[in-house]
Amino acid sequence: MEHDIPASQKDRQLPMIINLRGDEDLVDEFNWDADQVMEFLGIKRSRLTQISGKELRVARIRRDRYLRPVYRESDVRDYQEWTRATATHQSSSRAIEQAIDSLDDRFSDILVVLQEKLLQYEDRSTSLLKKQLHKLDAAGFDRFQTLRDEAEIQRGLGERQEKQQARALDQIQHQNEMLSAWHKELQDLRAFLGSFHQDIRALLVAQQALRRDMEVAQAALHTAIEQQTASLTASWQAVQDTLAAVQAGQNQILKQTEKEEAPPPQPAPAPMRRSTRRPPHIRAKRMPVVRSENAEGLAP
Repeated sequence: MEHDIPASQKDRQLPMIINLRGDEDLVDEFNWDADQVMEFLGIKRSRLTQISGKELRVARIRRDRYLRPVYRESDVRDYQEWTRATATHQSSSRAIEQAIDSLDDRFSDILVVLQEKLLQYEDRSTSLLKKQLHKLDAAGFDRFQTLRDEAEIQRGLGERQEKQQARALDQIQHQNEMLSAWHKELQDLRAFLGSFHQDIRALLVAQQALRRDMEVAQAALHTAIEQQTASLTASWQAVQDTLAAVQAGQNQILKQTEKEEAPPPQPAPAPMRRSTRRPPHIRAKRMPVVRSENAEGLAP
């Protein structure tokens, strides 16, 4: 059964997209995965996704609970031969690549728009070529070959531009990631400054409250000191008054003592009973006993 097969695939018996269950005979032929195809053709995953099912035959098979794309080696080699450029095309491609490398990242938006236009032009060119392939006969094959070479040149240019655009997009993505990281750090710093400001305000409020408490405590302490000072002054005045009264009493006692005179010593009489008691001032002060020469041998 003939299918709508592009010129990049020689085998026209199979469709461009095949869904495999795993028990078909063709399963062993589709033995290349996407990484092997990208490494062999030297393209990226975005380009492989773009050409899979359109210019390169792809089969889908369920592996690890997911549908995985697989490819045939013969189809990949046919696609490589179809996209191989001539020496003139390679030199032109190198010159264009050098010119593209000199562009600044500021033209990224223009490159994206140009990529969309080129993809649209490629789709239209591919559709036109498919229609022309069915209409052309043997007499017009040379003209078809010329058109196909031109399409290959345009496709090669498109691939070069897509690679450059992919690099530019990678740089933009890296810059966006850096900007996101800086934005996150700025938000963290802003949050830290906000919490620090709140802590400073709370500290100022606590400091003001502490200052008011200290003022109240100082006033209470000053009042207590004044009261204690007044109490001590009154106590000291009372002590001084007491000391003055004691000193006055002592002075009065000393004066009274000086006025009193002790009686002269009397010879000791014969033992006899005392008829009178001692005066109070004699009892208060014990007098020394004086013995007389005439009273020797007598009892006191």
